[in-house]
Amino acid sequence: MAFQPSRSLQKQISSQVTSLRAEVLVGGKVVFDQSWGEKKEFYDLASLTKVIFTTTALMRKYEEGSFKFSDRIDQHLPWWQDSDLRVGELLQHTSGFKYWLPLENELGKWKKGEELSSRHVQLAKFLRVQTLKKKKDPVLYSDLDFWLLGILLEKLYQKPLMNIWQQLSSDLGLRRTHFCLENKPYYNHTRYNKSTGIDGQRSALRGVVQDDNTYCLGGVAAHAGLFGNMKDLNQWALELRKSYLGSKGFFKQDTLKKFIKKRNRSWGYGFMRENWNYSAGSLQGPDTFGHLGFAGCSAWLNLKRDIIVNVLAHKKKPESSPESVLQYKEFRHQLHTEILESLGL
Repeated sequence: MAFQPSRSLQKQISSQVTSLRAEVLVGGKVVFDQSWGEKKEFYDLASLTKVIFTTTALMRKYEEGSFKFSDRIDQHLPWWQDSDLRVGELLQHTSGFKYWLPLENELGKWKKGEELSSRHVQLAKFLRVQTLKKKKDPVLYSDLDFWLLGILLEKLYQKPLMNIWQQLSSDLGLRRTHFCLENKPYYNHTRYNKSTGIDGQRSALRGVVQDDNTYCLGGVAAHAGLFGNMKDLNQWALELRKSYLGSKGFFKQDTLKKFIKKRNRSWGYGFMRENWNYSAGSLQGPDTFGHLGFAGCSAWLNLKRDIIVNVLAHKKKPESSPESVLQYKEFRHQLHTEILESLGL
């Protein structure tokens, strides 16, 4: 029997998203799979890129002993001028960076045929002159943390982000998750669900990243840019599950547990913890971790209860006004709660 959302949730689905797919896995098996709206294969994963790509790639290098959380950034990037900034601070969003800055103002608009490497050199120069402002409450979610982590990642791997992702995705078995290099759809544009450009100029996007800063960087970045489908998102989550259970996962059990351990009120290392916007609904709890994507997606795992909830969605309202953010937060919470309650979880 198909899940029947409440009248209020059905109204929110109609008003909040152009497309939506939700799956729940219990004990590693899919027990719920339902879609609403447009039903194409690929979604803009937005900030899920931070955990699927950047954090996952850093976990591998951590296991190899390439860095420690306590390492100063200038130990790896000598040009970095703040000798007090640590790798762990970037991962738990306590660096003191501003939460967001428009790269186009500094780097200019992306030009067709431009080299990605030149953009990344410009990004490093831009970050170099940023001032870190530590506050009494130092936790501030920032894309800039992951811009610098992306540069660190290239140094640790000695290759560009795109090449790092190609190897990592192959090793993880993520056969369809991809960047749209140079802002061109990797697959035929008809296979992508529609999203809306934040700047109002790139509307009805298919296979073009929604995030303006990722677009400015040529479609490949450490903070956003991946497109993917539900099969691959489940595969990534199941690899984390295997590691958590100690059953020959992609990482050692101890590595995963160090990264997901709560380090402050909202974060582990790279992973959001259970109190982030309460969007995990009734899955909420001290063992829940995951991440959100601004375009509408989310991935939440409570591996102590052996429950995974993955949601792929595209918002109708991409703007980030306080009202729209609150509305989508409430929608996420209600969606998770009603689905899990329908399953008796």
